Amino acid sequence: MRQFSANVTALLSRDAIETFMLVRYGNDRFTSLPYNVTINMEGLDTVFSTMGDNTGGLLSVDAPDMSSSVDKSSYKIVLSDPSFVFRDLALNGNVGARVEVYLGLINTTGSSIGAAGPGMPLLSHSDLIMVYAGYADGQHYSVDFDGSAQFIIEGSSPFGDLDATKAFYTSKEYAEIRTARSSNPGSPDTAYDLIFEGAVTSKLRWGKA
Repeated sequence: MRQFSANVTALLSRDAIETFMLVRYGNDRFTSLPYNVTINMEGLDTVFSTMGDNTGGLLSVDAPDMSSSVDKSSYKIVLSDPSFVFRDLALNGNVGARVEVYLGLINTTGSSIGAAGPGMPLLSHSDLIMVYAGYADGQHYSVDFDGSAQFIIEGSSPFGDLDATKAFYTSKEYAEIRTARSSNPGSPDTAYDLIFEGAVTSKLRWGKA
């Protein structure tokens, strides 16, 4: 069962909840906050950048729709890129890079919670909620007619392979290869010897036996 800190539990019990997002993508760090923040993670001070209007920033984090108990969708992270700083990264490919998404809470009370004053984000690592941890499974780069560019990162899904279709070759040659790699290569597999139409002459007998 997921455990929350006392500060997070107190804020989640309130009617009004305000959140922000933190994204780690390879060596890059982004935040949905309008300013940069520094968080001590794994003993190191890590800066999450909001990026300026000319250099883009974090637009959205789309979580998978829980349409079934076995969901095959993936996390989608959208970054704006008006200066095309991610263009080379998109061309060279960065599939397999580590991706982490954290959810943080804003102090909506009238008093301080931890080191966060009223209206300020809770930046302690223990107060962050990890909502996704995986690897980049795909990336897209799109440029609209107005010149705005977006860099889209898709996180891998543990059930993503359920959507994949793999070819299964039914031929004598494939059976021979499969037998050679099996634990009993001395026993030939003849299941596909007559797989093709016309391999043998067929005789049909009509009437009573």
